[in-house]
Amino acid sequence: MQNTCDKTDKMAGLDQNIVNGGPELLDIIDLSMDKVYKDYPVKMFPKILHKRTGKAKKCLFEDVDINLYEKEARMITFFTNVERIHPWIKTLDLFYYDHMGNNDKFDIKWYDVPTTWSDPNNNNNSIVIEILDKEQALQFNITFFVTTGTIRVQGSKYMTFVHSHFPVLTQILAKVIDNATCYS
Repeated sequence: MQNTCDKTDKMAGLDQNIVNGGPELLDIIDLSMDKVYKDYPVKMFPKILHKRTGKAKKCLFEDVDINLYEKEARMITFFTNVERIHPWIKTLDLFYYDHMGNNDKFDIKWYDVPTTWSDPNNNNNSIVIEILDKEQALQFNITFFVTTGTIRVQGSKYMTFVHSHFPVLTQILAKVIDNATCYS
């Protein structure tokens, strides 16, 4: 698979290729969904996604519209469907927690809001990923609202997500989904 992301990441002035040309990360990733289903059992999610509200109603399915919000908002949103929530969690985990989390130039914080999800229909249920540089400056955060399937990226370096991370994430997602369909 050819890497479509050849842009250089300039988060906090740190020049580095996200995937060093692409194939390395895509060839070595663990595509097993076991950990995702253990940490996020299917019963923790609604069977049907809730309706998105506000401008999120206009966001695109797994694609980015940089003009949806005013530039000053420093954010983008997109959505997925209920069948792809777990593959997106796996994709985000692989890229941010496993890949960038092992890079000494970044600090990745991953947490659930609220800490325990007791009601699968609670609109507050979300996964938050904070991407910080080593000086602890927040570059951007990703909030995955799992009851609506909405993924919001917000912060001063949100365009790094748009231009550098999103193309890689979609490649990883395709591999995760392809692998899952091979074993289902």
